[in-house]
Amino acid sequence: MLESIGAWFGGWLLSPWLLGLGAALMASPILIHLLNRRKFRVVDWAAMDFLLEADRRNRRRVQLENLLLLLLRCLAMLLLGLMLARPFSCQFAPGLFEAQRFERIVLFDDSLSMQVVSGNQTTLDRAKEELKSLVRGLADNDSEDSLTVLLASRPSERLLNAAPIQSSDDDLIKLFKAIDEIEASDRAAQLTAGLLEIEELIAGESKNVNRVAYLLSDMRRRDWRLDDPQDDNPPALLKRLADTVSACLVIDVGSADDPAANLAVAAIAPEDTLIGGVATQFQVTVANPSDTEARDVAVELSVGEGLPMVRTIDRIAPGAMATEPFLFKLPLLIDADSTPVRIRASVIAASPAQDRLAADSERFYAGTVVRGVPTLLVDGAPSSIPHRAESYYLQKALEPPGDLLSGVSAEIVTDTQFESMSLDRFQVIFLCNVYRLSEQRCQSLRAWVQAGGGLMILPGDQVDERDFNKHFAEGADPLSPLRLMRLAGDETAAVWSQLQVDAPQHPALKEFGGQNNPLIDSVKIFRWWKTEVAVPSDTAAADAPPVDPQPVAAADDATVAQGAAVVLARVGEEGDVTPAIAEKRFGRGRVAMMAMPADADWSDWASYPSFLIAMQEFTQYLADDAGVRRELAVGETLRQTIDLTRSQRIGTLTLPGGAQASIQAEESAGRPAPAGESPDSQENAADDTPSAARENEADIQAPSVPLWEIVYDAVDQRGYYELRLPQNQGGEQSYLFAANVDPTESDLRRVDLVQLEQQLDHPRIVLLAAGGASQTAVSGKQNEWWRRTLYLLLGVLFAEQGLAWFFGRRR
Repeated sequence: MLESIGAWFGGWLLSPWLLGLGAALMASPILIHLLNRRKFRVVDWAAMDFLLEADRRNRRRVQLENLLLLLLRCLAMLLLGLMLARPFSCQFAPGLFEAQRFERIVLFDDSLSMQVVSGNQTTLDRAKEELKSLVRGLADNDSEDSLTVLLASRPSERLLNAAPIQSSDDDLIKLFKAIDEIEASDRAAQLTAGLLEIEELIAGESKNVNRVAYLLSDMRRRDWRLDDPQDDNPPALLKRLADTVSACLVIDVGSADDPAANLAVAAIAPEDTLIGGVATQFQVTVANPSDTEARDVAVELSVGEGLPMVRTIDRIAPGAMATEPFLFKLPLLIDADSTPVRIRASVIAASPAQDRLAADSERFYAGTVVRGVPTLLVDGAPSSIPHRAESYYLQKALEPPGDLLSGVSAEIVTDTQFESMSLDRFQVIFLCNVYRLSEQRCQSLRAWVQAGGGLMILPGDQVDERDFNKHFAEGADPLSPLRLMRLAGDETAAVWSQLQVDAPQHPALKEFGGQNNPLIDSVKIFRWWKTEVAVPSDTAAADAPPVDPQPVAAADDATVAQGAAVVLARVGEEGDVTPAIAEKRFGRGRVAMMAMPADADWSDWASYPSFLIAMQEFTQYLADDAGVRRELAVGETLRQTIDLTRSQRIGTLTLPGGAQASIQAEESAGRPAPAGESPDSQENAADDTPSAARENEADIQAPSVPLWEIVYDAVDQRGYYELRLPQNQGGEQSYLFAANVDPTESDLRRVDLVQLEQQLDHPRIVLLAAGGASQTAVSGKQNEWWRRTLYLLLGVLFAEQGLAWFFGRRR
């Protein structure tokens, strides 16, 4: 209540508290009057009787005269306080420029779409001319206004902050220089954020100032979001802003006559991990967001230093996309295990009229070429006899002997060594019959998968199913797609079953579809884990008794995208079938699980070529999304986690265009330490020690170490950002990132102005064409009344003195 009262008084008084002081001073004439009425001792005197009789006859007239004088004196005190409080009035009326003082707040659209060329100038050039015309008109009329300019691509930063608009040449040159230096950003327009920033600016300063808000926009449909809920889209925010300012002028600097035809490279997607010496297929997607079709569109792809390849798309329908494949063999790595590679795609329209915005006609992709997919095999049952080791056949399948490259680089460790390893350099991890993992290792493994890693679980007879279910298959977000129930099958290998492929369309099983498929029909599976799909729950039930699984239908790709478990294949006889292979999404990574190990004890699959094919395909599939995200949108924050045991904190970031910036890693949060032990402790681990005997070792909790990150939040340009970090052992590590424009900025279609005017229905909002700002001004200066109040006060004082003299003389 008090705040609303204060706001009401503040709407027409510069110093409302002085009015309160004047109101308090009104009591002084009343107090003087009451004091003069105090009683005195009465003394009777015969000569006064005649005077008292005359006073009784005139008493009513005298009381009215005294009351009138008292009211005039009280009014004089109130007018004195009102004059000191400085009252003012404000109004809005379009008209010619008037010499009145305002703060002009401009939200200037400098987004990517302002680079569109119309005639011999860009939309940005027209907007700058419009703003300079406004400034010039205000300066010529000696308005003494101030100018605040916010850019729509970065609303939180002010280009000009209450800069005075003076008529002197030097002042105008400074303002025009600041306006001329505005360049079209690679960022998208943020009209909502800009209008909210203006609201905050006005709320944080004095309310007793005239303000006019201007919005210079190319009126793109994407920016105005008329179909969004009308309580938070730009028109709704403009109407709310108009209630607090003298006027809102929306100036259309776009061109309604030019077509909105445009083409953009929407995506570059390699189908597999980039492996040196191996041919990789790239899918380049071109978007046509306009209302007209595009024909004979040339698409160019360049990979590293190789010559560009060009293909032609015959036709792209309005509002549609078209994808063109490119097959490119990457160079063989000689001296390094991996190296970054710059991949660029561009679109070349048949005519300039088909592609009016050149900035989105190219796209960048930051790839990493490796010798092979970095894969870690965690052997839960190592053996001094090679073919008895749990990972023996799997390693041979992933890296078969011979001169041909398989595309996989496998490393074998024991489960004890795995407890203390860093996972950052691996894209795929196989858990081969691992007895159990420590709580700390399970947490770090979940975080690694969530960040994009690919995990394959191959349980055998050494797995502790209760511990596995507790850490992998239960809780609100299970890591594993399957839950272990009990062992099934024939230990004597006299009876066997076969894999029944439920998802032959799956990328990893596409070679095994169809009936009587020779690649899979000859495989004999003697033993397996009976499993069921791991269902998320709020409370884990690790101690619950096993329950026979119910038949679960194989899910589609949409279910995979939602993170649900998908059964890919089954095993068992009719009436007793259990999921044998399943997968699920987990964060940005994937987890796959088989109901059997990869050795030759439970099946003879390892002796068939189909085993090599399946393991290779699953490795490539799981590695598809692995690793740190290297593709950013302009305006996003670049982040790179570093290991201070290997890298130094200070590195160099090379920006698009070649400029360099020194950058330093900062501690951001704590995480489990996967590298808690030294390499020496890993080398001393016994390869043939049974996992069950190392139960206590697996329960050791690794210490927690801080997470260090390189953070760079000024990704303002499209192109490549290369981070180089010196290594503690010499040399340097390079990380390549690619920043691309927001694809929604490619939609150049204009907003429906009729619909926009309907949503901008407010008496203080005016929609103008280009050139209207220089011809329309806003009057409504907060005209102060203190002089008038002073004149009125003097009149009251003269009236009081005159009446007092007149009344006294009559008495």
